Amino acid sequence: MIEVSGPFLALSVLEKIFPQGLESLETYRKKRLRSAYDEWRDAVEEDDPQLPELHRAWIELVLRELLEYEDSVLQPAKNDFIYTSPDGDGQFSPDFVLRSGSGSDPLLFVSILPEGTDLEKVKVGDGWPVPIFERMTLLCRDKGVRLGLITNGERWMIVNAPVGNTSSHISWYARLWFQEPVTLKAFQSLLSVRRWFGTEGETLPAMLEDSLQHHEEVTDTLGEQVKRAVEVLVQCLNKADQDRNRELLHDVPPAELYEAGLTVMMLLVFVLCAEERGLLLLGDSNKSGYEKQHGTRGLGSWRKPAGKTRATFGSVGDDGSDRENMMDTIDRKTRPKIMKSVPQKDTKPEMRLREALYGMYFPF
Repeated sequence: MIEVSGPFLALSVLEKIFPQGLESLETYRKKRLRSAYDEWRDAVEEDDPQLPELHRAWIELVLRELLEYEDSVLQPAKNDFIYTSPDGDGQFSPDFVLRSGSGSDPLLFVSILPEGTDLEKVKVGDGWPVPIFERMTLLCRDKGVRLGLITNGERWMIVNAPVGNTSSHISWYARLWFQEPVTLKAFQSLLSVRRWFGTEGETLPAMLEDSLQHHEEVTDTLGEQVKRAVEVLVQCLNKADQDRNRELLHDVPPAELYEAGLTVMMLLVFVLCAEERGLLLLGDSNKSGYEKQHGTRGLGSWRKPAGKTRATFGSVGDDGSDRENMMDTIDRKTRPKIMKSVPQKDTKPEMRLREALYGMYFPF
């Protein structure tokens, strides 16, 4: 419903700022927003000759009525806010800047793109092979403004470009605002005028800065999940070794076994991350057979490492019980068949270890 790429807001920070939950939205305002959205969509589908005007009117209604950016704070951008690529091939500038007064520093850049513009793909034909969201990131870093908002009317993306830290972005889709109202509440709660000029410490920039201090919590959580996944894998290997009268791993040192399990889990985390970011040509049968032969999507619908690990290896308790259900939730017809050539009986301990590890993923 909401797409997040990179470090953004920590859950603990959100709970602190919104102890009673997200801010509510008045019924009349929701109805007006829905009516305006439907009118804009009709103009898009009918290729209305007034689409450019209706497109801008729809976006400005969101900015001025939903987010309550008045003319005094949402001001047309001047030529001072233009980013030029190092080779001079391209330029990018915002349409509006959000700030407290004409002489104050900008808090937010706002850029309005034509309907249908893909915010994450390179725009063909303009001579500057950089996606729109990355152009906004470059602009923000160049001008010392942390946040930028870009929209094509349907997708609304906030770009977070902190100095000296990893950039990130989060996206809302207007069509989902009315199907899943919580997404509309989240959009309004995080981007309304109160998040820029409200209580110190409760503004969006302050929330993001505070979240940087909590990123270690995320890292620690992921580390614990990987540690638990390695434990599950080792338990499964132990069960496989038992089933073979302790012949499978009898001369494999425990340290080597643990290191191999950790390597597998870290590779799985890497693959999941790469697939989620679209780096492995998923769904493109003309360019790559990755999804069919190697991709993890064929193993099920899980997207979280911990969830996938549990679904892959079965429900394993602290006592090692219920491990026979391993892989039962996976349709055998969709499992990759790339490991049929792995020897079933090999005298070398490293080959037996490899056989056991692959058997966890590809049991035939």
